[in-house]
Amino acid sequence: MGTHNAKHFEVYMFKEDVDMMKQLVLLHPAKETGGNLFGLWSDNQEPVLHVVLGPAIGCTRTEVSFYQSIPYLQRVGKVLTEQFQLCHIGEWHSHHQLHLSEPSTGDSSTVSRNFPRGTCGFLLIIANIIPNGNVTLSPYLYKEGRSTYERGVIKLLGKYRSPFKEIEVIRRNIETDEDKSTTAHEYRLRVRKDPEVKTNTSSRPDQKNQEENTFAYMFEEDCEIIQKQLGLNQGTRIEGDLLGLWTNDNMPVVHVVLEPNIKKEPRSVSPNHQQKITIQYRGCVVEGYSLENIGKYILCPNEQHAPSPEESTSMRREYPDGGILILAFWRFGTNGHKVISICPYLYSKGSEHYQPLVIEYLPHGKVFKQKINDGNGEDNEGSDDEKMEVDDPDRASPNFEQHKLVFQ
Repeated sequence: MGTHNAKHFEVYMFKEDVDMMKQLVLLHPAKETGGNLFGLWSDNQEPVLHVVLGPAIGCTRTEVSFYQSIPYLQRVGKVLTEQFQLCHIGEWHSHHQLHLSEPSTGDSSTVSRNFPRGTCGFLLIIANIIPNGNVTLSPYLYKEGRSTYERGVIKLLGKYRSPFKEIEVIRRNIETDEDKSTTAHEYRLRVRKDPEVKTNTSSRPDQKNQEENTFAYMFEEDCEIIQKQLGLNQGTRIEGDLLGLWTNDNMPVVHVVLEPNIKKEPRSVSPNHQQKITIQYRGCVVEGYSLENIGKYILCPNEQHAPSPEESTSMRREYPDGGILILAFWRFGTNGHKVISICPYLYSKGSEHYQPLVIEYLPHGKVFKQKINDGNGEDNEGSDDEKMEVDDPDRASPNFEQHKLVFQ
């Protein structure tokens, strides 16, 4: 892996994280610094960053390398991946004033050697201090089996900080052992021709056992929404949409179950289609924030069944990059009473078959709650879109798991 090709992709980041990275780079004008990137992937496999880590106490910096503190990465990463189902999707480091804005040969060889097989990719962001003193961030995406990397552009998710960083357990773990020191007083920049930076990737990316990757991640209360809808259903086949993102290994994470009566745009067959949702953040309406439509659920009036040929055809047409289908139906339990079953199925891009999934509940309460427009015009500036509000992050379990959150 070395030279880049002409294809470009987009990296979605919160402005606060972009500003933080630039400030950290300026603390070390002659040495490398860096950190780790946690997030999820969009339908078209573009990275959405929800938590950006900086350097920690115990990290190692030289003019040509940066190594993150492994105990810090393991501790914070455990919280993010196990409690919030975020994925370690990449790393970032600076080339300070070396005039090398692309990955070095050492960078690429390290990524290639440690590439997380079977995942959407690995993101590397290179930071540079340019002559006017500003800092640039250049993202690069490595894909399995490719000899080139793609160069990307950063798209901001707005002026607010990531909702994950509002969560106390995440904030506490990040702030514990953060390294906010500076090496500016050690400034001894050597002018170098054609600099070649050695390997500086801090750790091997997470690599899951493929046998475990059969889950549909959801909040329990979202499953209860589907159950409630089926209970109210009078024998009519009803569909509703599922909003969320994808993990490193292309497993769906459902953040919001839209009730069938919510007004929304018709889904486009374009893989870049973004369904417009209005988010209320601490009482303020945030325009342009959207969740990705990753699938749908069907309330079935009949008894238990697997996806029909017609349902499968519809899924492949509506979700060409892959999607999740949840079937909800009544069945008779072991005691003879009728119970509700919820069965998820994964349709992968380019596959003629679907894969049954097991629902894994996300362990914390949701941050984003649906708030349906009541038509009185309050707080919506005339919008007919659904509104969502963010739970108070000071509550006991104010968490929201992997989402496809994109400011346009």
